[in-house]
Amino acid sequence: MEYLNLHFTEHADVRAQQRGIKKSVMNFILKEADVDLPAGRGCRSLLVSQKKIETLISENKLQPKFADRISGVVLIEHDNELITLFHKTRRKKLR
Repeated sequence: MEYLNLHFTEHADVRAQQRGIKKSVMNFILKEADVDLPAGRGCRSLLVSQKKIETLISENKLQPKFADRISGVVLIEHDNELITLFHKTRRKKLR
């Protein structure tokens, strides 16, 4: 499968199914990602920031219901392959 010239590995397909992340969400993130950070070993993490999501909603370019689906989803990419994806969560600090 390819979206925007990006090949989805079998691992990414399995993880998307396990985590309930639809192809439409992944495609939207690939098109609209405004956060592109190094993720180690030459990989990049892509996501749409909360600020951009709010801007798209206020401009009526994104429905709030769909915004909830893309908020916090991170895609890990390397050499035009989607390696994995997950829901971003905060780490709990140990005291």
